[in-house]
Amino acid sequence: MGPEFWIQLATLLLGGAGALAAVYGVLNNRISSSATKLHERIDRAEAAGAEIRRDYVRRDDLREDLRRLERSQESMTAKVDQMIGNLVPVLARLAEAAIALGGGKAGGNKFGDNS
Repeated sequence: MGPEFWIQLATLLLGGAGALAAVYGVLNNRISSSATKLHERIDRAEAAGAEIRRDYVRRDDLREDLRRLERSQESMTAKVDQMIGNLVPVLARLAEAAIALGGGKAGGNKFGDNS
């Protein structure tokens, strides 16, 4: 085993190490670019999911608000109906009293002068 053998062995080992480093670099770049693309897709999917969740929560909150408004509207409708029910007899009595004061004459003015 002369010096030529050791030089050939060192050249072979250095060439093999260089080839391994080159393959590792290429594979690392491919994995890195693939990982970057994958992370971008995941980020877009998470952003879209967050937007969907945000919109869903808003719609869900809106439904409860709409139910509350509908209940309030029904309550107000019932109160208005009750007020009208109470007001109609009073207006009828006022109309009867006005007719009685006017002597049953239609067309009298409000100052009592019916001429």
